[in-house]
Amino acid sequence: MSQMAEMEVEQDENVPSSVNGSHPADPKEHQQQHSKPNGLDEHRPVNRLGVSTVPGLDELWLAVSSNFQDFDSWTKLLTKAESCEDIQELIQAYDAFLGRYPLCFGYWKKYADNLKKRKLPTERVVAIFERGVVAIPLSIDLWIHYLNYLMNNIYKEKTPEDTAAVRKIFDRAINASGLEFKSDKLWDMYINWETENKEFLRVTAIYDRLFKTPTKKYEQHYQKLKEHVREHGPQASVNATELVSFIGKMPKEDVPREFRKLTEADLTATIDFPELVTKKLQDLIIDDRKQVYRQLEKEMQKILAYEEAIRRNYFHVKPLEKSQITNWKSYIDYMLENSTQERIIFLFERCLITCAYYEEFWVKYIGYLEEHGLIERAQEVYKRGGGIHLPGKIGFHTQWANFEEKYGFKENAARVLTELEKMNPEVVSIAVHRCAVYRRMWSLSKAAECLENALSNARERNNIIFLTIKLSRFKAKMEGNYNAAIELVEETLKKYPINERLHLHLVDLEYSRPAVNVVSACKRCDDVMDNTQMPLKTKLKFAQRKIEFLEDFGNDPEQLTEARKQFEALLLDDKDPAAAVAAHHAYGSEYLSGSPPPDKRAKMDAAQASADYSSYYYSWPYYATAGQTQYATSATSYQQYAQYWAAAANQNQGAAAGS
Repeated sequence: MSQMAEMEVEQDENVPSSVNGSHPADPKEHQQQHSKPNGLDEHRPVNRLGVSTVPGLDELWLAVSSNFQDFDSWTKLLTKAESCEDIQELIQAYDAFLGRYPLCFGYWKKYADNLKKRKLPTERVVAIFERGVVAIPLSIDLWIHYLNYLMNNIYKEKTPEDTAAVRKIFDRAINASGLEFKSDKLWDMYINWETENKEFLRVTAIYDRLFKTPTKKYEQHYQKLKEHVREHGPQASVNATELVSFIGKMPKEDVPREFRKLTEADLTATIDFPELVTKKLQDLIIDDRKQVYRQLEKEMQKILAYEEAIRRNYFHVKPLEKSQITNWKSYIDYMLENSTQERIIFLFERCLITCAYYEEFWVKYIGYLEEHGLIERAQEVYKRGGGIHLPGKIGFHTQWANFEEKYGFKENAARVLTELEKMNPEVVSIAVHRCAVYRRMWSLSKAAECLENALSNARERNNIIFLTIKLSRFKAKMEGNYNAAIELVEETLKKYPINERLHLHLVDLEYSRPAVNVVSACKRCDDVMDNTQMPLKTKLKFAQRKIEFLEDFGNDPEQLTEARKQFEALLLDDKDPAAAVAAHHAYGSEYLSGSPPPDKRAKMDAAQASADYSSYYYSWPYYATAGQTQYATSATSYQQYAQYWAAAANQNQGAAAGS
């Protein structure tokens, strides 16, 4: 591609699919992913009006609409549009392309040149240049092209008004891009233009500014300054204040008496200095700047290695080599420790042209801006990064939304997440995040709507279950409507009748009701235990839940005893009681002993599990005097079962070892 083409595990059902929506950090992976029909960027519409009569043009529009990352199709579209007689075809194509790739400075130049070629009014051409230098203000080539157009087409009469207008654009260009390491062409152009205007004082002022700016040809600039001072003399090179100061520094014997008491007012007229005085003054002017130049030399020695390692300082869709990324990181880290805020910000902006697809640089830049209180600028960088270069980066947009909300722009946060959800409807965590933003805004109807829409659009089982529980919890806790919360879960259970999480959530809802319904809660557990399709491990969980519920809220000791017998019967029904006890222990410990949940624990020894189980039941408190005898009998029985289970576990372990 020519420089003109520069731009440049096993899933747990408890976790919804695509909940995090992770996407590749590497631009090559980014490009490959987005080149597929279902890539994230394909949700971003192309601004296309009408149907073209030009053969092949609509097909190219279709190609870039279906795959925003197909740069070759974009260049073909632009070439085709340039050949169309209808100027609107060209304008639509360039506007769409540069909206997606605004850092392609060469195409801003081509766009403006095409409008000029079609003899559009100069203000239309200038408008394109202005859009270009706003989109990529660090582009030296674009500024030079813009200035040449202005001087050759608009301000060619060189009236005082023309000169002032051009100077204003030069100053804008230098302020925007003058810190660029390879900006020498622009500085030279400005110096030469002011020299042609015979504005020699301004030329010296430009050199003074240039000597505080590390550029590639800094040594040549110093030599040119010396030539400038020698050629035009001291009075033309520096202002009266500075010249009087230099005269005062000269030895009296070197300055004729009539020149010793010159004032600034005297120097408004041309003074014919003797040759020796002239030479001495020129030396003083140059030596004074030499001190600044020496400081520049020292700075150049520190950064030159970083600058020379940069192989590509323009935007391109192709990924960077790892060595280039490492160099940018090191360069930024050095500047953060050793430079001024102005130059640090400029280096970040340079980096984001070359590394536009690398999220880490955007995040680091924004972190720097936020740390230094530059909140509005950080907000602008988020908009630029998320809106143009990282449209599919879910993590980046989530941080952006958090940033907006943190600084009080809650509507902006919701808007960011809304647009992100449109591009990633399968990532349910976005809807959950957006719901939370609206909830914190106390827009409860909008918060509920986020989850309701996500649930109605969900297709994958895990997503449906996840969102059902989220929405049900919202209805119960935020709206206080427990009946609606339970009805929602029951509706989803019709699709997935043996889903453990949904049944557990129903029990949790019974627990959290303002007025606890013991009968209803026990029925939830009985429904699971009576379901022949439920695995034993799940039944044991709900038998335990029922016991716990009756312990906490029940008033009938007989009912509690019956619940324990249910649990005992489930254990005896199992063909491998030791394994069943181990499974129960792993579950029960989550609630009883403060241990980590089952999926975060190592497998437990079955004999130890049965012993722990016996110990737990033996220590249960009595509920009522009438139930003490029954409880003691049950505890003794459980100890006997524990001995049996331990023996069974040992037998199983021995058999396993023998095999």
